[in-house]
Amino acid sequence: MKTIYKFPIYIDKLNTILANSAEFIHFERQEEGLMVWAIVDTDKPSTYHCIIVVGTGWDISRYTLKKHIGTVQTSGQYVWHAFEIEDPTQEILKRHERS
Repeated sequence: MKTIYKFPIYIDKLNTILANSAEFIHFERQEEGLMVWAIVDTDKPSTYHCIIVVGTGWDISRYTLKKHIGTVQTSGQYVWHAFEIEDPTQEILKRHERS
C-alpha cells in the first residue's frame, strides 16, 4: 500500500530514515521543527535513506546529492535546504575498493 509519512529531520546532521521505498516529496517547518514527507510503499522492503539539511552558503561538496527535497525560510533570516544524499558509508566503501 502506498501512503504518505512524515519524518522529523535536523540541521547539520546526517538524518537516516528507515522506510519502505520512500520518495521524498516535501520539506517544511511544522510546530517548531523541520519535517520531510515521503510517499512510502509499505509492501516493499525497508531501506535506509540519508537526508541532510544545510544553510545557504554552506559547503556541500563532500556530499553526493541525489535529490533536492525543498527549501524553507525560518525566523525571517535563515534559509534551509533539504537534500537526499547517497549513503556516505557506501561512498566510503566505494572509494576504499578503488584504492
